[in-house]
Amino acid sequence: MLKGKNFLLKRVISCVLVCAMILGLIPQSVYAAPSEGTDTQKTYSSDGFTITYKEASAWDNYVNAEITLANDTDSAKSLWEIQFSYDGEIDSIWNADIKNHDDGTYVLEAKTYNSTIAAGQSVTLGFMAHGSSAKPAMPESITFADASASEDKKDEDTEGGDSEGTDTPEVIIPGQTYEVPEKWSGLNYAVFTSGDSNLSLYTGNTSISGSVHTNQDFYYQGSSIKIDGVLEASKGITIKTAVGSDSIQIGSKLEKADRIEMPDITEELTEYTSANGVCYDASTQFGSDSIIIDTSLYINGDAAFNTTEFMGQGIIYATGAVTYNAGSMSTANGSRLFIASESGDITINGSGISMNAVLYAPNGCVCINSNELNLNGRIIAKQVCINGTKVNINAGPCDLDMLDFIFKPEIDVAADGTKKENRRVSLSVQEIMNTEYIQKENTVWSITRDGEDAGQYYAVDEENSDYFHREMIFREAGTYMVSVTVTTGKVNYTVTKELVIEEDKAPCADFELSDKYFMRDEEGKTYVHIDDSSVSPDGDTIGRRVWTIYYDKDNNGEFDESEGTVISDENEAAVDYTTENVGRYKVSITVYETFDDTIPKLLTEDAYLHDDTSGKAVSECVFEVGNEAPTAALDIEKSKSADIVFTVGETDADTMAVYTEKADELKTLLAENGIDAKVDAVSTSTYTAQDTFAWKEYGHYNCDGYAEHIIYEEDAIKMIGYYSSPKKDFLYIANDNPGQKTFEFDLQRDNTDWHSMEGGGFLFNTTVSDDDNYIKGFCILVTRSGLKLVRIDCDNLQRFRDGGVEWVQNVGQLLRTYSIPNLYAEHHFKIVVDSSTISVWDGDTLVIDNFVLPENDYGYGFGPITSQAWHDCWQRSYFTFKNITMETMTGSSLSDIVDGYDWRAGVSQTKRY
Repeated sequence: MLKGKNFLLKRVISCVLVCAMILGLIPQSVYAAPSEGTDTQKTYSSDGFTITYKEASAWDNYVNAEITLANDTDSAKSLWEIQFSYDGEIDSIWNADIKNHDDGTYVLEAKTYNSTIAAGQSVTLGFMAHGSSAKPAMPESITFADASASEDKKDEDTEGGDSEGTDTPEVIIPGQTYEVPEKWSGLNYAVFTSGDSNLSLYTGNTSISGSVHTNQDFYYQGSSIKIDGVLEASKGITIKTAVGSDSIQIGSKLEKADRIEMPDITEELTEYTSANGVCYDASTQFGSDSIIIDTSLYINGDAAFNTTEFMGQGIIYATGAVTYNAGSMSTANGSRLFIASESGDITINGSGISMNAVLYAPNGCVCINSNELNLNGRIIAKQVCINGTKVNINAGPCDLDMLDFIFKPEIDVAADGTKKENRRVSLSVQEIMNTEYIQKENTVWSITRDGEDAGQYYAVDEENSDYFHREMIFREAGTYMVSVTVTTGKVNYTVTKELVIEEDKAPCADFELSDKYFMRDEEGKTYVHIDDSSVSPDGDTIGRRVWTIYYDKDNNGEFDESEGTVISDENEAAVDYTTENVGRYKVSITVYETFDDTIPKLLTEDAYLHDDTSGKAVSECVFEVGNEAPTAALDIEKSKSADIVFTVGETDADTMAVYTEKADELKTLLAENGIDAKVDAVSTSTYTAQDTFAWKEYGHYNCDGYAEHIIYEEDAIKMIGYYSSPKKDFLYIANDNPGQKTFEFDLQRDNTDWHSMEGGGFLFNTTVSDDDNYIKGFCILVTRSGLKLVRIDCDNLQRFRDGGVEWVQNVGQLLRTYSIPNLYAEHHFKIVVDSSTISVWDGDTLVIDNFVLPENDYGYGFGPITSQAWHDCWQRSYFTFKNITMETMTGSSLSDIVDGYDWRAGVSQTKRY
């Protein structure tokens, strides 16, 4: 009877299976049983883990395989990777990703949701694969890709020492998706408390993967504790275990650590959850065996949960307290929560708690009462209280991924190149933090000036630019605001930088004639030499010079364009002109700047600035060619008697005796020619000498790293320059004496390049008025082009001093430039000047010979001066003045001498010269 029943049962089962196969409910090949005696499972060991490979099913040359990674150690493992040689091809995979496949070797890596395997826990992954002719064989070995590094770590001490005196280990979780800004650095810890209460743990066994920080004391009492990161306490650390030191495993300890402020992200959380989640206007209770979180929750009040399982992924944010009551609670595989209380506590009560969550209570306490706690996440709170027998907290690299909306990418904008009109400027985005998720193709550039779009003022070289880089020129000077906005698709970040583009200054055209009158030689030719003295105020190169000579062939005093001839356009700095025609000629030069630091294809026709000498006084541009040298004659009426007086300045007795002897010789000579002469030498001047001066300083203070830029060093005065702007510094003494003055001083330039300095020299015949804000007068300046003689006529003293004027001649007139040797040597200058003329010696060499100054009423003040130049670097040049002396001659006028002289009777009828 039993046998019949068994036979009937087998027949029924067979019919059911056949029907199922016919209906397609069970694929015949998928569920075919392995051949008898075939091994379908193999076990391996690596890095303290038991790894099991299992053939769940196989058919033809296909296999469904599962690999289980069981953590037999007492610490968590994060960001795991396994590798094995395999003779099959994986067609699909779950619970892992293929990182690499090369020469038959596979490297598989964790998913974000299972990247941390806690102590005593396991992870299972699976895949379907096929072989070329048969199912793939089981791997000979399966190991962790970082097994060798892990084995080395076993040899290290299990309890770290104090970190005082050594570099503090990194507290950031390895592989963390986002870089946390410094202001929120507390988020980097597995456990973080910021309040005034100690962080005290009374648990049986505690394992924390990550670092711990408290702003107070850390106290632990229990069976064992393991922290594989840094244990930091702003005060002290106390650990007590019943088993002994072997039960304490701390990566490293740091007492008296710096306090860290609580990372306050409540504003960001409120804004995000209220805008993107389900909102509850009052305190709410949630009751269900299983709660699915598929979006964020915002509760304006307290939140209470009575559940055993959370599923999904999202943020739970309550303005008040958050409470969980459950016998046991877990989050399903692949689920992750961020639970936050703005102003209250987070309390979790249960017998067994297993959660994938970050608990955030910036103004309250996270209190967990559970016999066993497995938290894959972090606790960030003002205070933490955990009561339980077994506590595992495992901070993972993906804990903060749900907060991607707060991790704004940080960038900066750098500007390189010459920041001047029509020069190449390179703008580049510098990636600082959390930039790997930026959608570069959605980068937005904005350039404005005075709040308006500045597109008309710049041009971009699109061919050599990309999302994060701009090659461009600015066609007009000004202050521009450059803004770059980047996005991750969820959050935007904008950085704005000020960019100042300087004006490109036109060159100043000028030249010097070797003479004003030329004679033809025996062959009837004249050779005229002309030197270019043009300068570029901002240091650009003069790339083209066009010389034109106009000949007044009609001799009508006018020079028409039709009378002009271009004699050179080959950028010659000096020309020699030959002519056979007598008459008047006018010289003209046009100079054009050039520069290489630009993008030629973006330039307009007028980008290269130019200047000509059309504004130069005609008298300074004209020379004359004649047949013989001009002569000057003076017809003196003859007289039978003459009284002759010649005056001399203040002098000593010996010199005066020489003058008297010469007067007697002249009297004898005149007598031989029948003239009764009275000849006298008369002293007219009072002499004074001075080598100390009560200078009034016109300097700049607490500027560019110096408290003062005019520095007195014994008998020397050093005038130090500036980083960029063309400031003018000078010393000044007012003077109302129009008589002759003789200044002597030593002057030396430092050895830096001339691009930062126009020159240094001496003011004379000058008035400086603070009340009326002007400076008017003259100066000599040692410059890179030689010794300049300059007239100053500036109605804005402040602008002149503070860098609003590039070259001194820009507010006056360059009268002439004289060549002097070795500009870096120490020069001894002697200046002899009166109200209308100046002569200058460089050592024994007469450089300026009795130059007649333009008519003026500027005054007679004086003092040393330096003039800086525009530049964009850290160079600061200087001049040193030494041994400044002055001699002054105060004399009577010639009319006073003539009227007061004891003339002989009848002489008044004679001529006086």
